[in-house]
Amino acid sequence: KETGNVTTPTESSADPKPSMTEDFAPSEVELEANQLSIQADMDLVTKMIESNDVVATLHEEVKRLSDDNASLQSRVNALMREKNKAVELLQKAQRELDRTKRHKA
Repeated sequence: KETGNVTTPTESSADPKPSMTEDFAPSEVELEANQLSIQADMDLVTKMIESNDVVATLHEEVKRLSDDNASLQSRVNALMREKNKAVELLQKAQRELDRTKRHKA
C-alpha cells in the first residue's frame, strides 16, 4: 500500500519466511575459491619456511616430534584398552568368586 510518500509492505511483497529445508550451504564456486585460498596460504608458508634454514630445521624437528607424539599417543590408547579389558576380566572373576562363596555358605 502507498500512503503519500510512505510505502508500507503488503503481505505479498514482504520477505518470505525462510524454510528449514532451504539449502544455505556454500556453492561449489565458493568452496573452490576457499580451497584455492587455503592452498595459496599453504604454499606461501612453505616458501617462507624453506627460505630460512633455521626455520626449516625447526619445522622438521616439529614434524618429527609430532610424529613421535602421535606414535606415543597411539601406544597409550592401546595400553588403556588393555587395562580396561583387564579390569573387566577382574570384575567378572570377582563376581564369580563372590557367587561361589555365597553358594558354599
